[in-house]
Amino acid sequence: MGLLRDSSKVFTGIIAQRVMSFIMIPVIARLLGPKDYGIFNVAAAVCALLGIVAGFAMEASIAVSATEKQAAERTIGTFLLGILCGVFFGVIAYLMQRYLRNYYSTDITNALVLMIPIFIPLGVISTSVQNYVGYLGKFKFFAIADIASPIAQKLQKKKLRTIPEPIVYLLAWCGDLMKFCGIKEPPLSSFRLRNMRADTTGIPLESIKSVTGPLPYSMEQGVEETIGWLRKHDLIK
Repeated sequence: MGLLRDSSKVFTGIIAQRVMSFIMIPVIARLLGPKDYGIFNVAAAVCALLGIVAGFAMEASIAVSATEKQAAERTIGTFLLGILCGVFFGVIAYLMQRYLRNYYSTDITNALVLMIPIFIPLGVISTSVQNYVGYLGKFKFFAIADIASPIAQKLQKKKLRTIPEPIVYLLAWCGDLMKFCGIKEPPLSSFRLRNMRADTTGIPLESIKSVTGPLPYSMEQGVEETIGWLRKHDLIK
């Protein structure tokens, strides 16, 4: 029941956030007017694109930190990087005003110059805080590669090989086609790929921790036990 209660709180918060965003759209549009609202949206879209570059995806590494100290250091580092990138892109936008006016109106150009140094750091900081809070509320996170690599090394004495993401999606679509043709269990399908890539780092697990206590196995011990069981039952050599 504790897990259901915590999950329902998160669900309620997400719904409330979406509803408030939906309600505020016509309110902001009415306050700003069609022209200013359009200018704001264009500038916000440009800031969102630059924000992807500003953090250099460092905010994503917070959730997979090895220790709480490392997670805090990465969070602070990402804060500073977001601020520096905001200032950098703000200066670039200021210096390129004349060039930007060839593609945007004067109003949009002025909005970009004002919004970029503010919105980019705020976006990076917001994502970093979310990932840091997610790190504090979960068991140690393992990416699939963190588990698959030691298994591959113990079985084949080789490092795990990787393939480009577009090829993985292509193989998943081929699996969907195989299922459509009557093959029940293709090696990979879109459904399995979605499960593999599902982001579960934000799921609250405090209620589970209070029941289970510390995990009985480390990741390395789990790999050894799994390989031993597979060999015992002649499922692998």
